[in-house]
Amino acid sequence: MPDLLGSTLGPYRILEQIGLGGMATVYKAYQPGMDRLVALKVLPQHYARDPRFIKRFEQEAKVIAKLEQRSVVRSSGIAVNTIGPRNMGRKLRQ
Repeated sequence: MPDLLGSTLGPYRILEQIGLGGMATVYKAYQPGMDRLVALKVLPQHYARDPRFIKRFEQEAKVIAKLEQRSVVRSSGIAVNTIGPRNMGRKLRQ
């Protein structure tokens, strides 16, 4: 996974890494068009190129978008960017 700190992914400006797992990295990012902070889940390119994994990732995004619980951050979308990995923006609780 390339170092994304300080870079821009689609409409998001990457501010800091806030999580790392075996399948993805989560970043705190700023979305200027909506003037809000989001959590951005970014997949490594080897997963982003696997159609089965992409389908699983998209299903996860849809399930999370439907959840309505105080302790769960809702999904606000899924996108493909120009460097390859897919990402899921989630609004950060403040």
